[in-house]
Amino acid sequence: MATASIGDGDGSLRAKIRENFTNCSICLKDFEDPTILPCLHTYCKRCLASYIPENIPGSKFLCPLCQKETKLPEDGVEGFNHNYFIDSLQNTAQVGHRLQELLLPSGGGDIPQHLSLHLQTNNDVDREVNKGTGLGKIQQNRKDIQGISSRGPPVVTRKAQFRDKPHLVTEFDLNCIYPVSLTTCSKPQLGYLVVDYDNNKVCRFSSDGQLLVEKSKAGNRSLCEPLGIASLPDGTTVVSEYGNNKLTFMSRDLNLTKEVAMEGPDGLYVTNSNTILVAQPNLKQVSIVNIHGATVDTIKHSSFQWPWCVTVLNNGNIVVSDYKAKAVFILSPTGSLLHTYTGSGQHQRCEPNVVCVDQYDNIMIADCYTNKIHIISNDGEFVKFLATKDDGLQIPLGLTINHDGDLAVSQYGGKIKVFRYMDS
Repeated sequence: MATASIGDGDGSLRAKIRENFTNCSICLKDFEDPTILPCLHTYCKRCLASYIPENIPGSKFLCPLCQKETKLPEDGVEGFNHNYFIDSLQNTAQVGHRLQELLLPSGGGDIPQHLSLHLQTNNDVDREVNKGTGLGKIQQNRKDIQGISSRGPPVVTRKAQFRDKPHLVTEFDLNCIYPVSLTTCSKPQLGYLVVDYDNNKVCRFSSDGQLLVEKSKAGNRSLCEPLGIASLPDGTTVVSEYGNNKLTFMSRDLNLTKEVAMEGPDGLYVTNSNTILVAQPNLKQVSIVNIHGATVDTIKHSSFQWPWCVTVLNNGNIVVSDYKAKAVFILSPTGSLLHTYTGSGQHQRCEPNVVCVDQYDNIMIADCYTNKIHIISNDGEFVKFLATKDDGLQIPLGLTINHDGDLAVSQYGGKIKVFRYMDS
């Protein structure tokens, strides 16, 4: 379940449809009795029934995804329409899987376009197999098909052109002492989100450094040791409070909307499917949490000693920085260890703090002890130092790629520096 929500790298028609269209965002499983709301978002009927606070006809509730207010019909959940389009997509996905089993016994490769576009029922599959349509070509080109299906997204195949020296685009001072975590808001006009660990507060700044919102409380209580911060597509801010053992959900104005108990949460990352990865160093694991705060799965590995930051590559592989292990681990979506990075060479160790990933799957690592930002490839190989003390870097803490594709770095003492490290 968790691996499908992050992305399993499968290029098949079935995987693409399931990943993008046929998973309920409440239970994160295939739809059962898909039910569509007036806002056009779809959920399992029973998930919707359990989600609605008051199953009273005429009562109102918010759509889990877009937060649009919705009125419950007189017939309750039964009064919402069934989504037959989702039924059709699920049927297509099942057919695609059957076709792969019939024509590609090894399970590798995409369904050829001339078949995948019009096969809708099992009878159609049987007719195509009986006619032998494309079978010889498929068998001859199986290696090519597998090569295409295993290839990453097109953007990753483009070779990144790094600048010889990073260009400092801008810098500004924050009203913070220890901005341990930094993220870009879901929309450019909303700027950056920062947590200040020492002052126990959360701030939102514009892209040019103007303080927009600042909060030290969640409802009537004080924030305690905030460490991680993330932004959901709808503008919701998620904060990990290590000292309060909570995941705290806030509105765009940083007002409390919900809180969920969770032991020792640290670094956060929001996946494309709106699940939240939460590093929990005390438990030596990464938890996978849905948008309602429910833990749906965990990722553990014997190499973990103090995992405190997590991000995800385009192919679904998971990147975890571990403070005590002094390493960055790259794992498959199922939790198998693929690569380990411990430094650029015998005399260049790495003591990783925060990690982030750009659109080309370059992995950025903040090392606040040596005042360096490492860049490594998606297979864990050292590429270069993006910035060092010679570039004015001083105790880097938080990293994020902004909407311009530049790297924003928060430093101890309350300064943000934005570096352009790629040639346009």
